[in-house]
Amino acid sequence: MSPDLSGFSMWALFRGELDTHAATLNQGLLALERDPSALDTIRPLMRAAHSIKGAARVVQHALAVEVAHAMEDRLVAAQDGARPLTPDDLQRLLEAVDVLERMSPESETDREARVAATRADATSLVSALRQPPAAALPPPPAAPVPAATPAPPPAPAPASPEPAPAPASAQPPPATTADRSIRLTAQTVTRLVGLVSDAVVSTRWLEPFPGHLLQLKAQLTELGRLLDRLEVDLESLGLPDRTRDTINDAQRRIDRARDTLSERVSALEGYAIRQEALADKLYREVVATRMRPFSEVTEAMPRLVRDLARTS
Repeated sequence: MSPDLSGFSMWALFRGELDTHAATLNQGLLALERDPSALDTIRPLMRAAHSIKGAARVVQHALAVEVAHAMEDRLVAAQDGARPLTPDDLQRLLEAVDVLERMSPESETDREARVAATRADATSLVSALRQPPAAALPPPPAAPVPAATPAPPPAPAPASPEPAPAPASAQPPPATTADRSIRLTAQTVTRLVGLVSDAVVSTRWLEPFPGHLLQLKAQLTELGRLLDRLEVDLESLGLPDRTRDTINDAQRRIDRARDTLSERVSALEGYAIRQEALADKLYREVVATRMRPFSEVTEAMPRLVRDLARTS
Protein backbone atom coordinates (compact mmCIF):
# COMPACT_ATOMS: atom_id res chain seq x y z
CA MET A 1 0.00 0.00 0.00
CA SER A 2 1.45 3.37 -0.97
CA PRO A 3 1.80 5.96 1.85
CA ASP A 4 -0.80 8.68 2.15
CA LEU A 5 0.96 11.94 1.30
CA SER A 6 -2.19 14.01 0.92
CA GLY A 7 -1.44 15.90 4.13
CA PHE A 8 1.90 17.19 2.84
CA SER A 9 2.60 20.17 0.57
CA MET A 10 5.76 21.62 -0.91
CA TRP A 11 5.12 24.87 0.97
CA ALA A 12 4.91 23.03 4.30
CA LEU A 13 8.21 21.31 3.54
CA PHE A 14 9.75 24.69 2.63
CA ARG A 15 8.53 26.15 5.92
CA GLY A 16 10.08 23.25 7.79
CA GLU A 17 13.41 23.81 6.05
CA LEU A 18 13.23 27.53 6.75
CA ASP A 19 12.51 27.05 10.46
CA THR A 20 15.41 24.62 10.86
CA HIS A 21 17.99 26.68 9.00
CA ALA A 22 16.81 30.01 10.47
CA ALA A 23 17.56 28.62 13.93
CA THR A 24 21.04 27.60 12.72
CA LEU A 25 21.65 31.08 11.28
CA ASN A 26 20.49 32.86 14.43
CA GLN A 27 22.68 30.76 16.70
CA GLY A 28 25.73 30.97 14.44
CA LEU A 29 25.48 34.73 13.87
CA LEU A 30 25.16 35.36 17.60
CA ALA A 31 28.25 33.19 18.15
CA LEU A 32 30.14 35.24 15.55
CA GLU A 33 29.03 38.44 17.25
CA ARG A 34 30.51 37.19 20.52
CA ASP A 35 33.71 35.92 18.89
CA PRO A 36 34.37 37.42 15.41
CA SER A 37 37.53 35.33 15.07
CA ALA A 38 35.58 32.04 15.05
CA LEU A 39 35.65 31.69 11.27
CA ASP A 40 34.87 27.97 11.49
CA THR A 41 31.32 29.03 12.39
CA ILE A 42 30.76 30.59 8.97
CA ARG A 43 30.72 27.38 6.91
CA PRO A 44 27.53 25.94 8.55
CA LEU A 45 25.90 29.34 8.01
CA MET A 46 26.80 29.25 4.32
CA ARG A 47 25.21 25.79 4.02
CA ALA A 48 22.07 26.99 5.85
CA ALA A 49 21.65 30.00 3.54
CA HIS A 50 22.28 27.78 0.50
CA SER A 51 19.65 25.27 1.70
CA ILE A 52 17.08 28.04 2.18
CA LYS A 53 17.83 29.34 -1.31
CA GLY A 54 17.33 25.88 -2.82
CA ALA A 55 14.10 25.24 -0.94
CA ALA A 56 12.74 28.67 -1.92
CA ARG A 57 13.59 28.01 -5.55
CA VAL A 58 11.56 24.77 -5.44
CA VAL A 59 8.42 26.65 -4.34
CA GLN A 60 9.24 29.56 -6.70
CA HIS A 61 9.63 32.06 -3.87
CA ALA A 62 11.75 34.54 -5.85
CA LEU A 63 12.17 37.16 -3.13
CA ALA A 64 13.33 34.56 -0.60
CA VAL A 65 15.79 33.21 -3.19
CA GLU A 66 17.21 36.72 -3.66
CA VAL A 67 17.63 37.36 0.08
CA ALA A 68 19.16 33.94 0.80
CA HIS A 69 21.50 34.31 -2.17
CA ALA A 70 22.74 37.68 -0.92
CA MET A 71 23.31 36.19 2.55
CA GLU A 72 25.23 33.27 1.09
CA ASP A 73 27.45 35.52 -1.04
CA ARG A 74 28.25 37.75 1.94
CA LEU A 75 29.16 34.73 4.08
CA VAL A 76 31.30 33.26 1.29
CA ALA A 77 33.21 36.55 1.03
CA ALA A 78 33.82 36.48 4.78
CA GLN A 79 34.91 32.84 4.68
CA ASP A 80 37.40 33.57 1.88
CA GLY A 81 38.80 36.55 3.79
CA ALA A 82 37.84 39.02 1.06
CA ARG A 83 35.39 40.94 3.28
CA PRO A 84 35.50 40.29 7.03
CA LEU A 85 32.17 40.57 8.77
CA THR A 86 31.58 43.84 10.59
CA PRO A 87 29.02 44.41 13.37
CA ASP A 88 26.80 46.13 10.79
CA ASP A 89 27.05 43.07 8.53
CA LEU A 90 26.03 40.75 11.36
CA GLN A 91 23.07 42.98 12.14
CA ARG A 92 21.98 42.94 8.48
CA LEU A 93 22.30 39.16 8.32
CA LEU A 94 20.15 38.77 11.44
CA GLU A 95 17.58 41.15 9.97
CA ALA A 96 17.63 39.11 6.75
CA VAL A 97 16.72 35.99 8.75
CA ASP A 98 13.77 37.89 10.24
CA VAL A 99 12.68 39.08 6.81
CA LEU A 100 12.82 35.54 5.40
CA GLU A 101 10.51 34.34 8.17
CA ARG A 102 8.13 37.28 7.76
CA MET A 103 7.81 36.86 4.00
CA SER A 104 7.12 33.11 4.35
CA PRO A 105 3.92 32.58 6.37
CA GLU A 106 2.71 29.22 7.58
CA SER A 107 -0.18 29.26 5.11
CA GLU A 108 0.65 29.68 1.44
CA THR A 109 -2.57 31.65 0.92
CA ASP A 110 -0.97 34.60 2.77
CA ARG A 111 2.20 34.43 0.70
CA GLU A 112 1.56 37.26 -1.76
CA ALA A 113 0.48 39.70 0.96
CA ARG A 114 3.56 38.97 3.05
CA VAL A 115 5.87 39.32 0.06
CA ALA A 116 4.37 42.70 -0.80
CA ALA A 117 4.70 43.87 2.81
CA THR A 118 8.35 42.86 3.14
CA ARG A 119 9.63 43.62 -0.36
CA ALA A 120 11.03 47.06 0.54
CA ASP A 121 12.93 45.75 3.58
CA ALA A 122 14.20 42.75 1.63
CA THR A 123 15.43 44.88 -1.27
CA SER A 124 17.20 47.26 1.11
CA LEU A 125 18.94 44.37 2.91
CA VAL A 126 20.02 42.72 -0.33
CA SER A 127 21.49 46.02 -1.54
CA ALA A 128 23.34 46.53 1.75
CA LEU A 129 24.71 42.97 1.80
CA ARG A 130 25.96 43.24 -1.78
CA GLN A 131 27.43 46.73 -1.37
CA PRO A 132 31.21 46.59 -1.85
CA PRO A 133 33.36 47.98 0.98
CA ALA A 134 34.44 51.59 0.70
CA ALA A 135 37.88 52.01 -0.84
CA ALA A 136 40.48 52.70 1.80
CA LEU A 137 41.89 56.25 1.62
CA PRO A 138 45.70 56.58 1.33
CA PRO A 139 47.33 57.56 4.61
CA PRO A 140 48.42 61.23 4.92
CA PRO A 141 52.10 61.89 4.24
CA ALA A 142 54.21 61.72 7.36
CA ALA A 143 55.89 64.91 8.58
CA PRO A 144 59.63 65.07 7.87
CA VAL A 145 61.74 63.97 10.79
CA PRO A 146 65.05 65.77 11.36
CA ALA A 147 68.10 63.65 10.97
CA ALA A 148 69.52 62.50 14.26
CA THR A 149 73.12 61.91 15.15
CA PRO A 150 73.87 58.28 14.36
CA ALA A 151 74.31 56.22 17.49
CA PRO A 152 77.28 53.92 17.86
CA PRO A 153 76.59 50.38 16.69
CA PRO A 154 75.49 48.13 19.54
CA ALA A 155 77.81 45.43 20.77
CA PRO A 156 77.07 42.06 19.23
CA ALA A 157 74.91 39.94 21.48
CA PRO A 158 76.27 36.55 22.52
CA ALA A 159 75.07 33.73 20.38
CA SER A 160 72.24 31.82 21.94
CA PRO A 161 71.18 28.29 21.08
CA GLU A 162 68.30 27.98 18.69
CA PRO A 163 64.99 27.48 20.51
CA ALA A 164 63.57 24.03 20.39
CA PRO A 165 60.67 23.72 17.95
CA ALA A 166 57.32 24.04 19.61
CA PRO A 167 55.41 20.78 19.87
CA ALA A 168 52.72 20.33 17.27
CA SER A 169 49.34 21.14 18.61
CA ALA A 170 47.14 18.19 19.23
CA GLN A 171 44.48 17.58 16.69
CA PRO A 172 41.12 18.85 17.96
CA PRO A 173 38.58 16.14 18.65
CA PRO A 174 36.15 15.63 15.82
CA ALA A 175 33.03 17.67 16.26
CA THR A 176 30.03 15.65 17.09
CA THR A 177 27.27 16.11 14.57
CA ALA A 178 23.72 16.49 15.76
CA ASP A 179 21.26 13.79 14.97
CA ARG A 180 19.54 14.39 11.71
CA SER A 181 15.85 14.96 12.05
CA ILE A 182 12.79 14.81 9.86
CA ARG A 183 9.46 16.51 10.24
CA LEU A 184 6.25 14.55 10.67
CA THR A 185 2.74 15.86 10.93
CA ALA A 186 0.85 15.33 14.17
CA GLN A 187 -1.68 13.19 12.30
CA THR A 188 1.06 10.84 11.07
CA VAL A 189 2.48 10.39 14.57
CA THR A 190 -1.01 9.79 15.95
CA ARG A 191 -1.60 7.06 13.35
CA LEU A 192 1.73 5.45 14.24
CA VAL A 193 0.83 5.46 17.93
CA GLY A 194 -2.50 3.83 17.10
CA LEU A 195 -0.87 1.10 15.01
CA VAL A 196 1.72 0.35 17.66
CA SER A 197 -1.01 0.21 20.30
CA ASP A 198 -2.77 -2.39 18.17
CA ALA A 199 0.49 -4.35 17.96
CA VAL A 200 0.82 -4.30 21.75
CA VAL A 201 -2.75 -5.58 22.13
CA SER A 202 -2.14 -8.30 19.52
CA THR A 203 0.74 -9.72 21.54
CA ARG A 204 -1.75 -10.40 24.37
CA TRP A 205 -3.59 -12.76 22.02
CA LEU A 206 -0.79 -15.32 22.43
CA GLU A 207 -0.98 -15.42 26.22
CA PRO A 208 -3.60 -18.24 26.61
CA PHE A 209 -1.98 -20.61 24.10
CA PRO A 210 0.82 -21.95 26.33
CA GLY A 211 -1.80 -22.73 28.99
CA HIS A 212 -3.95 -24.60 26.47
CA LEU A 213 -0.98 -26.63 25.33
CA LEU A 214 -0.15 -27.53 28.91
CA GLN A 215 -3.72 -28.72 29.40
CA LEU A 216 -3.35 -30.92 26.32
CA LYS A 217 -0.11 -32.32 27.74
CA ALA A 218 -1.91 -33.17 30.98
CA GLN A 219 -4.65 -34.95 29.02
CA LEU A 220 -2.03 -37.02 27.19
CA THR A 221 -0.48 -37.96 30.52
CA GLU A 222 -3.87 -39.08 31.79
CA LEU A 223 -4.42 -41.07 28.59
CA GLY A 224 -1.09 -42.84 29.17
CA ARG A 225 -2.15 -43.84 32.67
CA LEU A 226 -5.43 -45.20 31.33
CA LEU A 227 -3.53 -47.34 28.83
CA ASP A 228 -1.34 -48.67 31.64
CA ARG A 229 -4.42 -49.71 33.65
CA LEU A 230 -5.97 -51.26 30.56
CA GLU A 231 -2.84 -53.31 29.99
CA VAL A 232 -2.89 -54.54 33.60
CA ASP A 233 -6.57 -55.49 33.39
CA LEU A 234 -6.07 -57.34 30.11
CA GLU A 235 -3.10 -59.28 31.49
CA SER A 236 -5.47 -61.13 33.87
CA LEU A 237 -7.57 -62.20 30.88
CA GLY A 238 -4.66 -63.54 28.90
CA LEU A 239 -3.47 -60.56 26.83
CA PRO A 240 -2.46 -61.57 23.29
CA ASP A 241 0.98 -60.45 22.12
CA ARG A 242 -0.52 -58.49 19.28
CA THR A 243 -2.68 -56.45 21.66
CA ARG A 244 0.27 -55.90 24.01
CA ASP A 245 2.37 -54.58 21.12
CA THR A 246 -0.43 -52.23 20.09
CA ILE A 247 -0.72 -50.85 23.64
CA ASN A 248 3.06 -50.35 23.87
CA ASP A 249 3.10 -48.55 20.51
CA ALA A 250 0.31 -46.25 21.71
CA GLN A 251 2.31 -45.51 24.86
CA ARG A 252 5.39 -44.59 22.82
CA ARG A 253 3.34 -42.30 20.61
CA ILE A 254 1.86 -40.57 23.67
CA ASP A 255 5.34 -40.06 25.13
CA ARG A 256 6.61 -38.54 21.87
CA ALA A 257 3.57 -36.24 21.71
CA ARG A 258 4.18 -35.09 25.29
CA ASP A 259 7.84 -34.34 24.55
CA THR A 260 6.90 -32.40 21.41
CA LEU A 261 4.29 -30.42 23.35
CA SER A 262 6.87 -29.54 26.01
CA GLU A 263 9.24 -28.18 23.36
CA ARG A 264 6.49 -26.22 21.63
CA VAL A 265 5.26 -24.74 24.91
CA SER A 266 8.76 -23.50 25.77
CA ALA A 267 9.27 -22.05 22.27
CA LEU A 268 5.87 -20.35 22.30
CA GLU A 269 6.41 -18.83 25.73
CA GLY A 270 9.80 -17.43 24.66
CA TYR A 271 8.34 -16.05 21.44
CA ALA A 272 5.46 -14.39 23.33
CA ILE A 273 7.87 -12.77 25.80
CA ARG A 274 10.09 -11.43 23.01
CA GLN A 275 7.15 -10.08 21.01
CA GLU A 276 5.69 -8.36 24.04
CA ALA A 277 9.04 -6.73 24.88
CA LEU A 278 9.51 -5.64 21.25
CA ALA A 279 6.01 -4.18 21.00
CA ASP A 280 6.47 -2.33 24.29
CA LYS A 281 9.82 -0.90 23.17
CA LEU A 282 8.34 0.16 19.82
CA TYR A 283 5.43 1.83 21.62
CA ARG A 284 7.78 3.79 23.86
CA GLU A 285 9.91 4.91 20.88
CA VAL A 286 6.89 6.12 18.92
CA VAL A 287 5.47 7.93 21.93
CA ALA A 288 8.86 9.60 22.42
CA THR A 289 8.60 11.10 18.92
CA ARG A 290 5.68 13.19 20.15
CA MET A 291 7.93 14.87 22.71
CA ARG A 292 9.96 17.92 21.72
CA PRO A 293 13.37 18.85 23.20
CA PHE A 294 13.34 21.69 25.72
CA SER A 295 16.03 23.47 23.69
CA GLU A 296 13.42 24.29 21.04
CA VAL A 297 11.65 26.45 23.63
CA THR A 298 14.79 28.30 24.69
CA GLU A 299 16.74 28.54 21.43
CA ALA A 300 15.13 31.91 20.56
CA MET A 301 15.99 33.48 23.92
CA PRO A 302 19.61 34.54 23.12
CA ARG A 303 18.41 36.44 20.05
CA LEU A 304 15.57 38.03 22.05
CA VAL A 305 17.92 39.11 24.84
CA ARG A 306 20.39 40.48 22.31
CA ASP A 307 17.73 42.54 20.50
CA LEU A 308 16.34 43.88 23.80
CA ALA A 309 19.86 44.87 24.90
CA ARG A 310 20.37 46.83 21.67
CA THR A 311 17.10 48.74 22.10
CA SER A 312 17.63 49.60 25.77
